[in-house]
Amino acid sequence: MADFTIAQGDTLPAVAATLNDANGPVNLTGATVTFSLTLGGVAVIADRACTITDAATGQVSVAWQPADTAGYGNAFAQFHAVWTNGRQTFPNGRMLDFTITPALS
Repeated sequence: MADFTIAQGDTLPAVAATLNDANGPVNLTGATVTFSLTLGGVAVIADRACTITDAATGQVSVAWQPADTAGYGNAFAQFHAVWTNGRQTFPNGRMLDFTITPALS
């Protein structure tokens, strides 16, 4: 089952996530967070800036642009948080599984 599903051509809802590590939600205070997504092995989104909606509880969101969902199929994504002392990938150890379903019209 996909972690997130959206229809081809749609730009809503935005992707919302809580970034967790083995200890639970990660405090994103002082971090910048980006989002990357590949579809069919091609980068559709490369390090797009995310909005940190609640730094203390690791909550972020990223908006879709029209070109992001122009294609359809199985896609894979990750978030990257960068602090002054390092970088961390979410989820760590796997990719998020996205499905972009084909439009019927």
